[in-house]
Amino acid sequence: MFRHFAGLGAAGSWMIAGRGVGFLWTLLLIGTLGLGDFGVYATACAFAAIISAPLENVFVVRSVRVELHEYERERSTRFLLGVLLVVAGIILFPIILTLAFALVFAGGEMVFNAYKSLPLRNGLPTVVMRLDALRQFSSIGAAAIYLLLAGSTATLPVALAVYLAPYAVVLVLSAVRCWGTMPAAPGGLRENVLLLGDAFIISLYLQGDIVLLGILTSDEAVGAYSVASQIALALSVLGQLYAQGFTVRLREQHGDPAAGPRPRLLVGLAAFFTLGTFAVGVLLLLIGYQTGIGLVLLVMSVFAGLRTIDNAWTTVLYIQRRDAPRIAHAGVALAIKFGAILLLVLLLGGPGSLAAAVAAVAAEVYLCVMYTRLVHRPQVARGAVASREIAATRENVATREQTGQREHR
Repeated sequence: MFRHFAGLGAAGSWMIAGRGVGFLWTLLLIGTLGLGDFGVYATACAFAAIISAPLENVFVVRSVRVELHEYERERSTRFLLGVLLVVAGIILFPIILTLAFALVFAGGEMVFNAYKSLPLRNGLPTVVMRLDALRQFSSIGAAAIYLLLAGSTATLPVALAVYLAPYAVVLVLSAVRCWGTMPAAPGGLRENVLLLGDAFIISLYLQGDIVLLGILTSDEAVGAYSVASQIALALSVLGQLYAQGFTVRLREQHGDPAAGPRPRLLVGLAAFFTLGTFAVGVLLLLIGYQTGIGLVLLVMSVFAGLRTIDNAWTTVLYIQRRDAPRIAHAGVALAIKFGAILLLVLLLGGPGSLAAAVAAVAAEVYLCVMYTRLVHRPQVARGAVASREIAATRENVATREQTGQREHR
């Protein structure tokens, strides 16, 4: 238990360090190049996420549950797809900056994720988060030095090119790790279709509410909800990091939940994040700073705790291979969230940011109940049915032989 929490603390520290440096990078970019250029950068990053999510999801899910030889071959495929995106982005860089940056960024992250997938598979989230933070430090540090030295002559294309430069090192390291392994397609058609739908639903579930809120309400409501939801989501990632420490044991035990995260400890972790988020909201209200965000955080504190649990159970469900019911429940939760936003904003005329927060909590309550039941539902291990059939056949043969011997006598 101590080992898992020590690893969680270390992983969380690296994650916070990376997020902190990312926030400073945002301030520097706006301060030197202006809000307009930052908007181009933010749009390109969002586009990169849209490109990579459907391509990456099948590799993310399968990397923690398949046998070693399958994993290694699929890792090579993941690496090559990333390289293909990087090459396409480099070709387009002088022509369409936003698309080019998105392609190189998405491809570079795909190559990097191929490299990081081994410690993730081995249940070492601290190593994964440390690598993530170091890459961020390298990219942001190099780009920051350029912006400060160039001063008023700095341009966005050069800054972005410098930002992407450390991916060259990542590409070499990942190529060395994947060298000598023939690529293979990940999984079958049904599994790929399921996981593609999974990526689409997750994207809508975590980001679509912000888009819907922007259509229905004001920019201020969107801003307050966006900040509060990002704080809650950032904290809830630690639930996933906690569960990733159990991936090896879960794989060895064929997804037996007894080999996974301890429910009491997971609930305690969720309660801690709920109280922490609630406290931040209260603090903002008391000092009178961004009270709109503070009010939303009071509601989203419940979401932060529930999402912590759901992130942990999602990792367990990956290894249990329960993709279809997991994705179906996520789809229902998406419908609950969007339906509740429409009901509260359009029909009841509620404040947009608070309405979205209430909708997010309602959807997460459903997801938490369903995922908890699904994780602990008895499952038939792979091969168990065949083993039972073989045992039954042997028993029938033995019975017939004994009957024949008695008749012979």
